[in-house]
Amino acid sequence: KAKDLLNTIDEQFVRSNKSLANNLIMHFSSMKLTWIRGVCDHIMCIKDIGAQLKDLEVTMPYSFLVHYILWTLPY
Repeated sequence: KAKDLLNTIDEQFVRSNKSLANNLIMHFSSMKLTWIRGVCDHIMCIKDIGAQLKDLEVTMPYSFLVHYILWTLPY
């Protein structure tokens, strides 16, 4: 009975790739540089989100990532 209960719980909490991709895209689009983290960490976070999206088969061209990173930096 415990195994049946665990299987039922697992079925209810199936990870949705669409939901995860949506959350990553929302986080990606709202990122702004904070001086507390620093420029290098900011760039690495954006690249990490891009890599996670690539794993979910949501591809973004490398040139777009570069332009987006530059756009999020202060003038």
